Amino acid sequence: MAQAISTTPYSFGFAGFDSKDMILEAAWQGGAVGKFAYVLGVMGAFFLIRRAMIPSPALFDKDFFFFYEDTALAHTLQNNGVPCYIVPGASIIHLGGKSGSANSISSFYQSRYLYLNKFYGPFHARAVHFLDRTRILRKWSLYSLFSRLTASQRIKDKQRHYKMAWEAARQK
Repeated sequence: MAQAISTTPYSFGFAGFDSKDMILEAAWQGGAVGKFAYVLGVMGAFFLIRRAMIPSPALFDKDFFFFYEDTALAHTLQNNGVPCYIVPGASIIHLGGKSGSANSISSFYQSRYLYLNKFYGPFHARAVHFLDRTRILRKWSLYSLFSRLTASQRIKDKQRHYKMAWEAARQK
């Protein structure tokens, strides 16, 4: 798998601590990183959580794999009244591969609808599913037309991506 440096900045987040915790005060004493900002939930690749705040029975919901697991955790922490903060001035560099396979697209949509169903109910999940399918079909149609008019590899890749997304979203 190719390694890539993500250009997307990830904020450093933490949950279950309050702003007077000694470990956090020591880590950012002097304002080198910046102030804390309260948020409804911490998502992403890098965060700290106090062990006592881990929801029972596990940190991550086993129904999710790779996609939306951090979103479900953030939602659970918020529902349990766990305070979450980010440090806006801090960032990390995410090293990792990128995947555009039909399996990863399918997993993304399955996790998305599972999350929506668990936290917002089946009506909301079905409504978003309908809107996603409409958006994907529109983009697939446009990129299919553009790919016939141009030799651009990027356009052909987008057309292929939206075709896979259409098939993945159809499997729901």
